[in-house]
Amino acid sequence: MCHRETVHVVDCTCGHLLHHVNTVELATVIDGAIIHYTLEGSTPALDTPRYASPLTLRETTRVRMAVFVGSTQIGDMLTANYVKVRLGAPLIMPDGGRIEGPTTVELAPAHPREGLSVHYTLDKTEPTADARDTHHLSG
Repeated sequence: MCHRETVHVVDCTCGHLLHHVNTVELATVIDGAIIHYTLEGSTPALDTPRYASPLTLRETTRVRMAVFVGSTQIGDMLTANYVKVRLGAPLIMPDGGRIEGPTTVELAPAHPREGLSVHYTLDKTEPTADARDTHHLSG
């Protein structure tokens, strides 16, 4: 994703779009350096959080990071923007109409991704995360 001489972001499995939860790892190639970061867009400094483990992002977030050796910033500050996007409604095939006799109805996420579930009901109530009827999508 980002690369400079002294600092790089190691991993962002979903690019810059968040569907639900994303983990971001930060790293530097400078021995003894410390990464400081912010999650709201302000400039990283010695008094901002020190990176110690992967960051978990659930909402739109601007990650900024800078590398320090002692009290001196080494290299440029890096910025990565992660935008939360809403997934589309599930697909239903067939999508309505008059039914005569037994009919198979297929449900599928609009944007398939491992771990997603389509929750549904057959009694005209709104489906919830607790809905008993669920279709799980796997790899």
